[in-house]
Amino acid sequence: MEKENRYFNEVVNNGIDFINKAISESRNADITEQERLKYSTITLYQGIELLLKSVLIREHWTLVLGNVDKCKPEDYERGRFYSVRYDTVITRLENCCGVKIDKDTDSAFTELKDLRNKYIHFHCNESKPAVIRSQYRAWHYLFLLIVNQLQS
Repeated sequence: MEKENRYFNEVVNNGIDFINKAISESRNADITEQERLKYSTITLYQGIELLLKSVLIREHWTLVLGNVDKCKPEDYERGRFYSVRYDTVITRLENCCGVKIDKDTDSAFTELKDLRNKYIHFHCNESKPAVIRSQYRAWHYLFLLIVNQLQS
């Protein structure tokens, strides 16, 4: 149980670090507006995903593994594993942890994830208002999720 607590705390701290980085990137005057949108979107989504995965880790560290059969504790400690994708995180949150992600929250997180993927894998042509709207929506639903379901 001590390892799970350490893993949980580390992932929560990393998630918060990414969210803080999203805030600083959105205000970074040393980069272009397009870069601010890009990096704040990427880091905000990563922070949200890590906070969701922390709930799985709190239950048991193996719940974040893409293939439980192929990872030993020492592999996990070394970072030699593939973690689950967003859709699996959502399924496991509900089935293994009793955390239900409602349709609006899922929609907001998925929209941000899709923007993140555009930024990472090629180019995002979304307008500044559309990107900011997606970010604010994700922030809003993350806040509601934390307040209503994850405070324990």
